[in-house]
Amino acid sequence: MDAILMLILEAFLVWIVEKSADRILTWVMKRLTVEKKGDHEIHLNPESPQPAEHPGIE
Repeated sequence: MDAILMLILEAFLVWIVEKSADRILTWVMKRLTVEKKGDHEIHLNPESPQPAEHPGIE
């Protein structure tokens, strides 16, 4: 009886971990892809200069 309960618990925990990993990967992939807004593409690149860093743009 204890072995059956342990197998059920293990299967449940594996299922939870897989669901969490899937959600995390989905979140990361959404952040890494190019988002389109209107006619402009916004590349999510942390190395690109911010608007305040461009000369002449306030």
